[in-house]
Amino acid sequence: MPPETPAAESPTAAPRGWTPMKKVLAVAAAAPAVLLFAGVAIFVARVEWAYSEDRCPFAVLETRTLAPGIQVREDSRQCTEGSEEHRWIVLRDTPPEGQLPTREIGRRRLPSQFYAPSRSRWKATLENSWVHIHIHNDGVEPASFREDPPPRKQH
Repeated sequence: MPPETPAAESPTAAPRGWTPMKKVLAVAAAAPAVLLFAGVAIFVARVEWAYSEDRCPFAVLETRTLAPGIQVREDSRQCTEGSEEHRWIVLRDTPPEGQLPTREIGRRRLPSQFYAPSRSRWKATLENSWVHIHIHNDGVEPASFREDPPPRKQH
């Protein structure tokens, strides 16, 4: 009589030697990581949902003229308590070929206290006809954004 072959093990069966207590400990050890991942995912989804353009539109804060026909507008919005987002938009009366007359070139979200008038300032300059913005919020790293020229056409 041929030797008996062991029955195929279930793919969900625990490895041999796993007692019920080891199974419970394995699940308990993995639970904090799973809960942390789920919590972070929910937090990010809620914040991004709160900052959607439809739910929380920007308001014009300030517009500065750099040169005839070239302006930079700063918009802001506060969609969650304690947090504020600003964006900077270039407005051109006659945009270069391939560009829109209104173009966002930078966006920054920080805790609201960093946008207090005494702690926040920005400067826009023209470099080779393109707008560069330098933002300083006391207490955080400065940020710089620039308007990129349109891609060159290949002949």
